[in-house]
Amino acid sequence: MKTRFTLIELLVVIAILSILASLLMPVLGKALSIARATQCTSQQRQVGFAFMQYAEDNGGYAPTFMEALPQVYCYTQILELRGEYLKRGDVLICPEWYPYRYDTSVSGIYYYTYGMRVKSWVRGECIRLTRTEAETGGLPPSRFIMLCDSIKTTDPALPQANCISLNTSHYTKVHLRHNGKGNVWFADGHSAAAGANDLTSTYGVLVGQVWE
Repeated sequence: MKTRFTLIELLVVIAILSILASLLMPVLGKALSIARATQCTSQQRQVGFAFMQYAEDNGGYAPTFMEALPQVYCYTQILELRGEYLKRGDVLICPEWYPYRYDTSVSGIYYYTYGMRVKSWVRGECIRLTRTEAETGGLPPSRFIMLCDSIKTTDPALPQANCISLNTSHYTKVHLRHNGKGNVWFADGHSAAAGANDLTSTYGVLVGQVWE
């Protein structure tokens, strides 16, 4: 004789599965978020390595955030399209935040990437990766942020922003998108996850330039 489930038994099983799913979803979501944060760190290191390769070919200087007219290339285009310092453009975008992936069909995708520190908002100016503490306002290369998780606060979509000022007020800011921390890459070649206190007290970031 075949045993069959009654309707009540099926509903009980479905209820149990629903409860288990509700318990597991936050755990899985957190695990995925941690995985994306790790991927972000790896990608920043790859972009940073491209910075260092570019600097070796250009007197120790990183690329400018935007070339002087008539050129309109930003740093991401310079690294990827000129000299092929980057082999894969998809490492330029943090997978945790909009636009999430490097889609060349998106207009202006080059401007929605990790934020590179600007020396000033004058096109063509560059920052030296090899520098003394005096040149960085008292910060050695190991504490001088060159690349970071960023956000453009004037855009309704709040996308990533390809250039950022860290010590003057601006609408592009460091974004603490990874569980209250933002990934940053330093001029000496190492990377770290930094919270608001570390950014402002240790790395010289203006308080108003941190977005939580």
